[in-house]
Amino acid sequence: MVYGYLSHTIPIVHNLTATMNFQEFTKVFTKQVDRLAYERHLDFAVGICKKLFFDYQSFSERYDFGSPDVLFDAINKVEQRQLLRIDPKELKTLLQRIYEITPDSEDFGNANYAINAAATVYETVEFLLDRDINHIYNIGTYLIDTIDSKVQSDEDLSAEEIDQHPLMIEAKSYLLQETK
Repeated sequence: MVYGYLSHTIPIVHNLTATMNFQEFTKVFTKQVDRLAYERHLDFAVGICKKLFFDYQSFSERYDFGSPDVLFDAINKVEQRQLLRIDPKELKTLLQRIYEITPDSEDFGNANYAINAAATVYETVEFLLDRDINHIYNIGTYLIDTIDSKVQSDEDLSAEEIDQHPLMIEAKSYLLQETK
């Protein structure tokens, strides 16, 4: 297991997160997301897209499937949203392209990380179109699900042990810090 997946966390948040169960974390995360401004929502979403992108890229290289360039271009479009004035039709086309390069779990046994990465970018583009805050909650959930899968792939753990796993604590700390 490689720790440090999310690179930086603030120790105070890290310590607080270590004492929270998943329901407590979800409650705090939701409240914090609710208070963010639109631009902060997008910055948060892009940050997670970038973190999960490499999972998609690895999957794509391993199985010779999909196109990391589509996700990369979508992330860049969202980042440059203020400069580009993107046409909603173009974003809808981009959503279709992301959908087409998202692996199906029935076709690939080990596609969870890549599916989550593509879904995160998809939800970010959808948020850019409709400003529905549920996309932001989902994006945080995709990160947690990815970490959960990585933790479970190494060990058979109970829900409590997963909550207390250093990588899960780091992920939850990251989410709380980025939504402060």
